[in-house]
Amino acid sequence: MKVGFVGPFGDTNFGDYAMLVNAIYFLHPAESIVFTYKPGFLDVLQKQYLSDFHIQQVVAENQYRYTPQYGEHYSVEYDDTVLSSAEIFAFISNMETVRETVAQIDILYVCGGGYFNRVWSAKHRKGKLISIMSVILAAEEAGKPIFFGGNTYGPFDESEELFRGFFLSLHHARLATRDDVFSIDNLQRMGIRSPIYLLPDDLYFLDTRLKKIPSTLMKEQGENEYILLELYSSIEELKTLLPQIRNFVMVMKQRYHLTVLFVPLDKMYGGEKQADFLKQEIPELIFLGFDGLEYRRIEDIQHLVQDAKFVLCQRYHLFVLAMANNIPAMNILKDVCGDKRYYYSKTNGLLRQIFSNQDYDQGLFMTDHISTALEQIASGLYEIQTRQREFFNDKKELAERQMQDKKEQYFSELLEVDMIE
Repeated sequence: MKVGFVGPFGDTNFGDYAMLVNAIYFLHPAESIVFTYKPGFLDVLQKQYLSDFHIQQVVAENQYRYTPQYGEHYSVEYDDTVLSSAEIFAFISNMETVRETVAQIDILYVCGGGYFNRVWSAKHRKGKLISIMSVILAAEEAGKPIFFGGNTYGPFDESEELFRGFFLSLHHARLATRDDVFSIDNLQRMGIRSPIYLLPDDLYFLDTRLKKIPSTLMKEQGENEYILLELYSSIEELKTLLPQIRNFVMVMKQRYHLTVLFVPLDKMYGGEKQADFLKQEIPELIFLGFDGLEYRRIEDIQHLVQDAKFVLCQRYHLFVLAMANNIPAMNILKDVCGDKRYYYSKTNGLLRQIFSNQDYDQGLFMTDHISTALEQIASGLYEIQTRQREFFNDKKELAERQMQDKKEQYFSELLEVDMIE
């Protein structure tokens, strides 16, 4: 069987490429075609993780042009222009190549993630969204079965008509989501009447083979016990929090005897630039930089999380790995489109699944602001750890088995290519 994979591939966002690798390991197709919007990065991934798989790479070359301006202040320009399928195809300079390649696959798997929302109609991402949509629409046009992984849908806001037209045009697709907080309702409000399946996040059950890869990340001598910290808010915001972050590092060391390890998960202003800034201002923080690597190794992050005493993060997938490894953690919800619906939907969606048979306190696992999180952990780390560990029990294991069963059932049906008429 030849499986096509499409999603936000081409950047160094940890969750996106880790989910792709994990999905290929899980499905283990005889042949794969990965559709991307930028060449190069998949070659690096293939050398590191996918050398045992027969994989072809096809770039959907979009002609949408916008040059983003990066800096300490986070600013977004949106393009909510509604595009028909024909207009989306017209943006792809090699559309005939994309069509010819799609014709070769048996099924298309739309990898999990959070790229069906208004943020991806922002000018700095819309070209990538057009590339992804073009592949999915080409598969629809060719009558190929399309299976969506654990995605988050929305918030759509002003871009709703763009996404409404896209999803209503898919008649050969099986939709799935990783949360039942807002995503299902967001789709149904746009007129989607087909079943929407609830699945685990594509990275929650990390393949055993990936877990067994030894980590090459060397921690400094004496860092036997640590709290893992990850932030990628704007540098402008971090400047206002410097005294509190500095005090947090001191309290962790003096009161709890823990080193604070700062780990950026993405390049540039996805965390790397923030790390550079904090390194200059707070030398007491221990920083785990990229050290010449093009991206974060999956096994490095897995080992860092499973050995941590606590994980405090803004990146959702760092929180996912913490929960999967039964490591106490707090997810700081970032603003997206002016509020926290997007991250709340993802984070609480995860909690609803893993604690489906337990009554849990949302505030124990997530918070709205960096300052609140720093205060709560500095004043009550032991209590938070103890309370969270009470949920890492047999009931959680039962919920996880049920999640795994849903995933295996969904993927087994995915491989029955004649199931969709």
